[in-house]
Amino acid sequence: MNSLERKLYEKGVGGEILADSYIKTCATTTSFLADKLREYGKQVLISKNKLSDRDLEVANQILEIRFPKSDNIVRIGYLSGTISHNKDFATVQEALLKIMKKFPQVILFLAGPLDISPAFDLVKERIVRSKFVSEKNILKIYLKSI
Repeated sequence: MNSLERKLYEKGVGGEILADSYIKTCATTTSFLADKLREYGKQVLISKNKLSDRDLEVANQILEIRFPKSDNIVRIGYLSGTISHNKDFATVQEALLKIMKKFPQVILFLAGPLDISPAFDLVKERIVRSKFVSEKNILKIYLKSI
């Protein structure tokens, strides 16, 4: 995290938007964030985080070639753009760890800056890490890594 990112993270990313009365309408990705913005009197549009249809098409083509359905491996990915995703990831760590302990065919792919619990040391041989990469290249990096 560079100094600007750290400053924004410490003060609350987006705090400047909340404080700016000129900004009347915001777009966000979750109903939780939308509710927080509404508390500040903002009109809100929700645009869900998701892969585009084109991304899904490319991913399906690559996966079909690289990983036949008969390999029985389950791949779970979490892509972090900034260290601020630590808090989000923390909400699923326990469930992911239970899944990985119970099902040895699960591989976890983590990209970008992200801190994970030392409890994952128990399954570290099935965790693939990658540094941050652009959205444009994430599928290529993911597929090369596993």
